[in-house]
Amino acid sequence: MDFVNQATHDKLADERAHYAFRALIAAATLSGARALILPWLIAHSPPNTFPGADADVLRNLGLGQAVFFALLGLWAKRDPLPPAIAALACYGGLAVPDILNHTGILAQGLIGKFIMLIVLARALVAGILHRAA
Repeated sequence: MDFVNQATHDKLADERAHYAFRALIAAATLSGARALILPWLIAHSPPNTFPGADADVLRNLGLGQAVFFALLGLWAKRDPLPPAIAALACYGGLAVPDILNHTGILAQGLIGKFIMLIVLARALVAGILHRAA
C-alpha cells in the first residue's frame, strides 16, 4: 500500500472512531437528561403513573450511566468496538428488567429506550467498520 492510500485509510479509521465517540457522548447526554427530567416528571405526574419508581434512585442511576458512557466515549477514540459493546451490554442490562417490571408504554419508557438503542447501535456500527478497515 502506498503512502496516499495509507493516509486515506488512517483518516477514515480516525473518522469512524470519532463517530463512535460522538455517539457515546450523545448517549451520555441522553442519560444525563433523563436522569434530570424523570425525577421531576415523577414528582409532578398523577399518582400511579410511575408505580414503584424512586426518583432518587433513578437520578443516581442515570447520572452514573451518563458518566460511564462518557468514559466509554473517551476510550472509543482509540478503539471504538469494545466500548460500544460495553455500552450496549450495560444499557441492555438496565433496560430489559425495567421493561419487564413496568406496565404501560409511559412507565416502560419505550420511546426513550428505542432512541438510546439507535444511538448505541450507531456507535457499534462505527466500531465494526473501524475494526474491519
